[in-house]
Amino acid sequence: MRPALLGDAATPAAKNSSVAVAKFAQALGQMAFILVGLIFVLLGRLDVLAGRELAWSVCGTVLAIAFIGSALFVLTSSRSWSERLWRRSPRVGALREQMRGYLRRHPGRFMASTVCFMLGYAWGGLEVLLICWCMGLRLSPLEALAVEVFSNLVDSMTFFVPAKVGTQEAGKTAIFKLLGYRASLGLSFGLIRHTREVLWACLGFALYALSARQAAPPPPGRSLLRPRPLARAD
Repeated sequence: MRPALLGDAATPAAKNSSVAVAKFAQALGQMAFILVGLIFVLLGRLDVLAGRELAWSVCGTVLAIAFIGSALFVLTSSRSWSERLWRRSPRVGALREQMRGYLRRHPGRFMASTVCFMLGYAWGGLEVLLICWCMGLRLSPLEALAVEVFSNLVDSMTFFVPAKVGTQEAGKTAIFKLLGYRASLGLSFGLIRHTREVLWACLGFALYALSARQAAPPPPGRSLLRPRPLARAD
């Protein structure tokens, strides 16, 4: 869907590879945010995770980062065993060449994109503070960070659920309960945030529909120019 939105801006291989590289950067940024956030939560002594649960969370995040890093290595490697993986499909091979060329020429840009995605996920902590403030709940910045970290952890494990139906509310309820707050506060927070996400998505679809309508060619037989009045004989 995302390459289709780029229209005729580039070749199909370039559009597909740009979206794939961005997705890799987004996944790495999310995993890095979860890992760094878990460390801050541990140092903050919130006592929300026992040693075993924290160890499993850290190990899972490290394994996810290692898996994505290995995938990037396979994509950019020029070894013979890696080359044979892509020769059977010309389209996949062209996509891989585009990605490899970009990652080899601009590793700094890829890292900067990953850091920006990581900071974008961290920005969600401010949204947690704002929503809780509107609810009359005063969370500390560390607690807001913990809510956002655990929310991303739940979202990454339940990515296959369409539109986060049920997982948003259930996850927030469990997280607030874990932090020592009432489960009803977590459910209310989840409903508010889910509503915000739905409204944000609807706004995006509306803007896209408006832009597509403006860019659409006029119907045949109609002119965008107003007809000039005929000159009078006198």
